[in-house]
Amino acid sequence: MDNLFLTLQLRQLRRTQGNRERNHFQKSYSWVQRFQLTTLLSGHRGCVNTIRWSSDGQVLASGSDDMMVHLWQLGPHLSGRVRPKNCFPTLHRHNIFDAHIVNDMHSIVSCGADGYVCLTNMHSGHKVKLFEPDRGHFFAFKIALLPDTGGRTFFVSCGDGHVRHFDLRQTSHSIAISTNGLGLAGLSTNPVKSEMLAVGGNDPFLRMYDARALCLHAESQAGSLALTPVISLHSTEGMICRQHSFRHRSDVGISGVCWSANGQSILANYRGSEIEWFTVGGARLDESEIPEQAIQLPIEVCREMSLPLSSVRLSSQRSFLGRLNEQTCAKEVCFLCGESAVGSGGDCGHFFIWDALSGELRRKFRADRCIVNCMAPHPVLPVVATSGIDSDIKVFDVGDQRPAMQTSKAGMASASSEQDAPERGPEISDAASQEAAMKEAAFHEENGNEMVRQGDWIEALSLYEQALERLRFEASTQPLCRDKSALELRCELHCAFCSLNLEEFDRAVDHCNRVIQLDGENVQAYCRRALARGGLLDFEAAYLDIDRAATLQPDNSDIARIRSRVRKHEKHYIRQRLR
Repeated sequence: MDNLFLTLQLRQLRRTQGNRERNHFQKSYSWVQRFQLTTLLSGHRGCVNTIRWSSDGQVLASGSDDMMVHLWQLGPHLSGRVRPKNCFPTLHRHNIFDAHIVNDMHSIVSCGADGYVCLTNMHSGHKVKLFEPDRGHFFAFKIALLPDTGGRTFFVSCGDGHVRHFDLRQTSHSIAISTNGLGLAGLSTNPVKSEMLAVGGNDPFLRMYDARALCLHAESQAGSLALTPVISLHSTEGMICRQHSFRHRSDVGISGVCWSANGQSILANYRGSEIEWFTVGGARLDESEIPEQAIQLPIEVCREMSLPLSSVRLSSQRSFLGRLNEQTCAKEVCFLCGESAVGSGGDCGHFFIWDALSGELRRKFRADRCIVNCMAPHPVLPVVATSGIDSDIKVFDVGDQRPAMQTSKAGMASASSEQDAPERGPEISDAASQEAAMKEAAFHEENGNEMVRQGDWIEALSLYEQALERLRFEASTQPLCRDKSALELRCELHCAFCSLNLEEFDRAVDHCNRVIQLDGENVQAYCRRALARGGLLDFEAAYLDIDRAATLQPDNSDIARIRSRVRKHEKHYIRQRLR
């Protein structure tokens, strides 16, 4: 089958049908079910703190602790490890936190831990410092481009409590928003109503501003500015209860915000807590319905801001739970597949995907050895890039479509012979070439085993799959057929093991299904498929696999331990559902 990425890219280039195809790809939740890790972008020498696609989706920009900005161009056939197309040194002296391609694809604007806002020309390499703090040290966190300006006009959120406004056609910047020292992080402009600006900081409130009403002030006035009026404040009762007072601002905070495509909803990623989906213009706060201990903070905020209490809206439409978010203050959040899914990273090194309508956690993928902070959905294609503490970027693609396996009540894989027939590579007919392919596959298996010993599950999985690719031929002799089947079975089991460690449970189930096709009494395959099905929350099917394994090997003590693991996971899931 032709690479799906190529098919989709060709469709993207058909401008006459662009909008229709874009809507189809972006709004289909089915893509989420087929995501798999396909590409590693390697080149940075530090944590990758920002990844942003260009507006046309042709280029990915990344910024890192190494103070470099890299550009990546992903073609339809790129997979495995990919090196950057361009690498740009910047004027930053500390970690880069955000970077965007601006000025009609001519420049890159970046900001970082040094508080600098820098501009780097992509063609000449010329560098300009647009802003440098002159009153102490603070971070410059996020950049929000104004739509329809070609990236020439943008806002930057800063740790000193100001949002700064930049216009590349002018020689100086301005202060657009002042919050009296509240550290700011999350920042985003409404894609439909470009005058609406959402700002998140170190308290429970997501602030909405009307850019048309903002007064721009010179940097010299930074220390004497009054609070900038807001349109509304959005929060939840739970978040307000966690904040002890308006002045004590370290308990909670918003690190990432993301508007829906229609500009009517917005996601807020709360540090140390869950993700909230707010509806713009949601229900106003009714003082009589809120507990006394929860109403005091909104009163403090509104008094400080000279706002009526009705400006506070408890408008959370849904909460997204199930991951840890305490180790960093940089985690982002995004909509996927239109608004049918929500994505964010966690402290465990996984990229999480929730169903937007139900709020249920649907999938999670291993995407970092430590923590996932950033994600960048492609503007058109069903592709998502992620980054975090690791120095490389992970790209998840839908890959080539694989036939779905059917499972009977006994837990045995079954399907029509036409569907289940394995894909074959180029025909290798002579015995000598087949033996050479076997040796190459065994070499890949040996290298994969070494990567497993080092704990590099991603590289190991890639090597085992390369081994399987070399085994896609019809053996010409009986001994060769026997040896090939044994090696193929081992590599499929290895792939299932790596997929389990990466928590790519669908993929693990697929590999176990293929093992069971080769050997219907393989206990390891049933045990690993049980763990994968437990990870997918299909506990009934998991117990069927465990029962089948126990029937085959009644004295195997490992099976009892696997049953205990699945039961423990099921109890933990039930407790979470009851909260």
